[in-house]
Amino acid sequence: SCPLLLQVCREAVVHIAHEQAMRLEQRDARARGADMGSGAAGGMDAEVAEGELGVLRPVMAKDFQRALDKLSASVSERGKEISRVMEWNELYGEMKKKKKRAPMSIYL
Repeated sequence: SCPLLLQVCREAVVHIAHEQAMRLEQRDARARGADMGSGAAGGMDAEVAEGELGVLRPVMAKDFQRALDKLSASVSERGKEISRVMEWNELYGEMKKKKKRAPMSIYL
């Protein structure tokens, strides 16, 4: 479904942004340490790092897989919300016509 696809894409990009934020924090911590020790923040290395850290890396297949793993782990077939949805669906939805419950997917 479209909302699920949007959520997977959003999760993949957010993870990349968090990686980038951690790199920026590490760079800033190193720069503070260099300021304390030598009086300069690294010259050419700081310029290169600034250029590299100014742009997010492209989204790759592993990012989508990580997002899918994270999102699927957050939904339990035995969860209260899912059981309420299944109960409603048995009473009012199209699935009420089926006697046997099909294996549940995380993609409702």
